[in-house]
Amino acid sequence: MPYYPKDPKIFLKEENPGIRLTSLLGNTNSYLIVCSEMKEVIASYCQDVEVEYLPFALYDHRKRLYSRDYFIINPIGSHDCLNEKASGVEYGPEGGVVRIAQLVLDAAKLNNLPPFFRIDKQRTTYVVSEPLAQSLKDRGFTNIQLEPLAISASA
Repeated sequence: MPYYPKDPKIFLKEENPGIRLTSLLGNTNSYLIVCSEMKEVIASYCQDVEVEYLPFALYDHRKRLYSRDYFIINPIGSHDCLNEKASGVEYGPEGGVVRIAQLVLDAAKLNNLPPFFRIDKQRTTYVVSEPLAQSLKDRGFTNIQLEPLAISASA
């Protein structure tokens, strides 16, 4: 992590003072920011997966230290796993994805996927395996939303 600061800090905004901390902190950058206990659960499933776990200090809107118990989790890379036709993937004139109607996984592309990753055509979406999802649910972490994804045969 040569570009990660030595003393990273994140400040809460005055309009979102963070009165009660949750297991997963919502943010407008689509970063996955989780408490240390949730990070440990994810890490236990990702021992052979390239993932960055980036600690930082969380400060309140008055610039007072609020917590040192959070990490930004960044799975490195992304995976081609969608059935493009079933997902309704639309490309713009320059070749980039401009819309995905719904996420539908392609059954033929599911072999050897890690338990935690990003979708190559929608990198702001994180995908977790069913065992990891169940472990997160069983631990009762707060502010997480896990939705099952449809699986379809190849087009």
